[in-house]
Amino acid sequence: MSAIHIHQQMPLDVRLRDDLTIANFYTAENRRVVNELTSFTPASDINGVALVGETGLGKTHLLQAITQASIEQGQQAIYLPIKDWKIHGKDAIQG
Repeated sequence: MSAIHIHQQMPLDVRLRDDLTIANFYTAENRRVVNELTSFTPASDINGVALVGETGLGKTHLLQAITQASIEQGQQAIYLPIKDWKIHGKDAIQG
């Protein structure tokens, strides 16, 4: 019998907000970005998305909305704020 080593999971205090949806995201000049993000499929070669820009542009809103929509469609998705990525790196999403 071989031993199986289980790694301790790292709990992160990251929750998706129910009020941040694609439907209530004000697209304005961001229609192209929204269209690109909502077109990802499980067959896409995309394995990560980061949005960079000024404060107050809706980056968090959009990324949380896209994550929630992906999960609802049965895709694997995680929203991880950059501050948590900087602390934990790829270990935050392993397993």
